[in-house]
Amino acid sequence: MNDKQLLRLFDKYLSGTASQEELEFIEGWFRRTGAKVPPVLSDQQREHIRTDIYRSIEKRIDPEPVKSSGRLIKVLPFLFKAAALLGFALLFYGSYEYLKTGKKHGKTREVPVFTELHVPAGQKAKITLPDSSTIWLNGRSSIRYSKTFDKIREVYLDKGEAFFEVKHDKQRPFVVHSAGIDTRVLGTSFNISAGSREEDFVLCVSTGRVLVSESQGNRRVIDTVTRGYRLNYRRKDGGFSKNTADVSNYTAWKDNLLVFKDATWTEIKSKIENWYDVEVIFQGTRSGKQLFTAAYRDKPLREVLESLRDINSFHYRIDNRKVFISH
Repeated sequence: MNDKQLLRLFDKYLSGTASQEELEFIEGWFRRTGAKVPPVLSDQQREHIRTDIYRSIEKRIDPEPVKSSGRLIKVLPFLFKAAALLGFALLFYGSYEYLKTGKKHGKTREVPVFTELHVPAGQKAKITLPDSSTIWLNGRSSIRYSKTFDKIREVYLDKGEAFFEVKHDKQRPFVVHSAGIDTRVLGTSFNISAGSREEDFVLCVSTGRVLVSESQGNRRVIDTVTRGYRLNYRRKDGGFSKNTADVSNYTAWKDNLLVFKDATWTEIKSKIENWYDVEVIFQGTRSGKQLFTAAYRDKPLREVLESLRDINSFHYRIDNRKVFISH
């Protein structure tokens, strides 16, 4: 692979137009080397540093002449290619930092103007972004996004849960920043749940494919998640798991359907609090083996509690906006 091919491959990767095979090659290389993930850049930024990238690759790759059968040929060993990739990635990241802060040209970086939306518990919201993409927000969720999208469509899910239906635009990658994780797409639909700092980051993909990476530290690539898969990222230790899932169970809330699928008491508490704007207080001990599977549409709180009690016996008491559950 020569320098031009390397450049084209990284360009396709950053713009989101790489094939599945190319994605797997690049992401696998990042995982093996531990290098930082290059950020998404605009076309203008890529053009600005393109010359520097070529120069860097040319300096790092000096093909060694080898004599074979009386002819001089040039070879590019694997280690030289790896060095070129690493130099390319680091230069790309360094150039981006210069451009981002405006130091390279003595310019002051423009501060984007954000639209912010906070959805209280017991409510939901649906918003349309400047690019016509759609976001559904669950209760107790907060989101920010720029009033005008330029070359990069960036959204910040500060807390809570949201379902994204992203309009396809191969020229402008769509990036969701949430809980120290970057989720990058071109056009797809997916659900993100990222509550408090103690809670895990959970991603479910309905259509298309997304790339998940850490937004801090070494910017590690976590994985690529495709349709019908669920990824759970543990914030405490940085571990993650990915498995197939019935994504509809995780996205039903946007259609006003309250779904419990093998739900633990912790999930029961979280969903009831978000759905009905109440506080659930457990009294006494609870069995960790009790699981709940049920679905409700437009049901009052008391009716839901009565139904759940039929599944696993418990006692409850509603006092104003507090629900006391005991056994």
